[in-house]
Amino acid sequence: LIADMDSTIITSESLDDLAALAGLGDAVTAITKRAMAGEIDFEGALFERVGMLAGKSSRLFDQLIETATPTSGAIDLVHTMRANGAKCYLVSGGFDVITGPVAALCGFHDHHANHMHVRDDKILGTVQTPVLDRNAKAAYLAHYCKQHGIDPVDTATIGDGANDLSMFAHAGTRVAFCAREILEKEANIIIKDKDAKTD
Repeated sequence: LIADMDSTIITSESLDDLAALAGLGDAVTAITKRAMAGEIDFEGALFERVGMLAGKSSRLFDQLIETATPTSGAIDLVHTMRANGAKCYLVSGGFDVITGPVAALCGFHDHHANHMHVRDDKILGTVQTPVLDRNAKAAYLAHYCKQHGIDPVDTATIGDGANDLSMFAHAGTRVAFCAREILEKEANIIIKDKDAKTD
């Protein structure tokens, strides 16, 4: 299982939440929506949004971790997959400062995300490169298939936006979770209700 994090494993977009804590919510959210819909380049949108945070206190990360809320069923999903022998990885275009705690809480085997530069307890407004983008998500899926001897047809991915398209192209089971139309078109399972109950 390769899972996206923002608005998938957790209920919100973590970078938007961080911006809101910093008093920059509306400006950053507008860029996020366009990037998720595939209207603008992910990397450019990431750099622009993080740049707005330059000079803000890195203590905002602690508040972000405290407010992150797992989506209903997310922890059960990972535990069930692991109980049945699956390897589970959280791979996000967000940031490792939040994927680490979320991965530990949910029980993922490991996590991968972008890294925001900090110095002297201040957010610098820059991101480590190369950026973890849609192609990197597909590369991690291929990497773990090779590492564990798993055929791509036996993999599952879950996500909600344009940044998940490449990993969808290589996975056997593709779950679009409350997703943008651009991703739903590539899914073979579509979940539209965050609180859907199934048997």
